Amino acid sequence: MILYFSGVGNTRLVAERLASLCNDRAIALTPATPPLSDLCHKDERLILCFPVYAWGPPRFVEAYLKRSQRSGATPPTRPYRLYMVCTCGDDIGRTDRLLARMLRPLNLMLDGAWSVRMPNTYVALPGFDVDSKEVEQSKLQAAPDTLRPIADSIAAGEQGIVRVTPGALPWVKSHVLRPLFNRFLTGPGAFRLRADACTGCGRCAKGCPTGSIRMTATDSGPRPTWTAGCTLCLSCYHHCPQSAITYGRYSRNKGQYRAPQTL
Repeated sequence: MILYFSGVGNTRLVAERLASLCNDRAIALTPATPPLSDLCHKDERLILCFPVYAWGPPRFVEAYLKRSQRSGATPPTRPYRLYMVCTCGDDIGRTDRLLARMLRPLNLMLDGAWSVRMPNTYVALPGFDVDSKEVEQSKLQAAPDTLRPIADSIAAGEQGIVRVTPGALPWVKSHVLRPLFNRFLTGPGAFRLRADACTGCGRCAKGCPTGSIRMTATDSGPRPTWTAGCTLCLSCYHHCPQSAITYGRYSRNKGQYRAPQTL
């Protein structure tokens, strides 16, 4: 089974491609997903797919693992196989080690970890923007060739493989910058709405993978409001057809990315 969390759509593409290559099933992680102990069986492998946020797993994924731990039951161990395939714009820091640490309370360990470069989607700080169309297409075209050997290794049940791109200063990024990002720069507080552009179509709420956007009635019609469950995936920003959603001043004059339907 492939359990994936996807914000803008890159990880969905990877999970669905892996499912096809591995003859497996891809299931989206949502607020209603039952704990791991209810999903997994002793004769089944699990592939966790997610985008890298601030050089670590998204807070939504971390919260799910904690919820699975609080359920009081743990998934079966061997011959269970557990793999990580994460997507990133450039590098992942020590995401694989952070995930391994989050899995320990569930008596689980990673058998393999890979990172796959996909188009950049983060626009919420100065200096960050989507890729140029040329770079975007280059990453999308390279992804299938990157995924084939990953699928082969997983299908063969290989263990101990770590093929990730940690980048420069990975420890600093994951253990110093990530906590600062999560405390001060991750959340819905800076989202703003261009009232003159919003049509109240509700696509932002329908596409929010964490269910953190509600359409609220106003004199001008339904308008989105963000709740504390936001993991700053920026799906709402990228999928707004009117470009009516901004993240404070940081996303001004920056691009939008819309993932294709398939790789």
